[in-house]
Amino acid sequence: LVGCPIPGLSPQQYRHTLARLYRSGEPIEVINAVRGGVSRLACGGLASTAAPATVSAFVLSDVPGDKLDIVASGPTSYPSPKRASQIVQAVRTYMGPEIGSLVAVRFAHPQAEAVPPTTRLVGTNRDLLGDLVTALEDQGLHVPERQRLPEGEARRVGAELANRVVQRLGPGQALVFGGETTVAVTGSGKGGRCQEFVLGAATVLQNHGVAAIVAAVGSDGRDGPTDAAGAAIRVRPVVPLDSGAVSSALLANNSYPFLDSIDALVRTGPTHTNVMDVGAIVVEPNA
Repeated sequence: LVGCPIPGLSPQQYRHTLARLYRSGEPIEVINAVRGGVSRLACGGLASTAAPATVSAFVLSDVPGDKLDIVASGPTSYPSPKRASQIVQAVRTYMGPEIGSLVAVRFAHPQAEAVPPTTRLVGTNRDLLGDLVTALEDQGLHVPERQRLPEGEARRVGAELANRVVQRLGPGQALVFGGETTVAVTGSGKGGRCQEFVLGAATVLQNHGVAAIVAAVGSDGRDGPTDAAGAAIRVRPVVPLDSGAVSSALLANNSYPFLDSIDALVRTGPTHTNVMDVGAIVVEPNA
């Protein structure tokens, strides 16, 4: 019901477009722009529908930058004219000019609410990262590096962060990271962005002979269309990963079966919250 599309757009069109977007590798801002334009309750639609009631929103941010008009496509946040223009353009690109025109009309005649909503940001990825740093330090580790994940392919970003660890960190030190990468799905396998991130990072660490643990999980407990929250691998140069199997898994977007075979999947079940992904690369203290 929350995802109910605007008049003129069928649920089938809505589902088909979003399914294509989820596999495209586009960042969450683009996906939320399209969803925001064509979902009745997005882009302030919930606040307008609730009028004249007073609306208070308590927001857990699952998007980079924590912008309130992007989180959940902004059900209680009206887009600025610039953002509205971006949304219309995104809809036109992915759903065609006819649907784009419907969204343009929607924003040209916004339904004003009686009382402006009160919106409060109550949880972010930064909060979760702080808790992770505390947990690692409680284990006697030093955390000199915090990294906000850049946009891009999960396996590539994983490799980049692993290279940073190789160049900058020593035994007993850790790099923690948070945010959200993407995966442009070209294979027919099963996996998720955190799982591909871990394989990309583990490959670099192994190639450099660095003994480390690399882990990445989705804070909602679900990584892609799988039952795993993510993965954790202990990289040990004396017991190397099968590089051919890793390459094949990444090529086919089939990280899940490989990680399952080496008992590296992290399964938490649904956490009923979402503040994006979080993880760490820890150089083993005795390495």
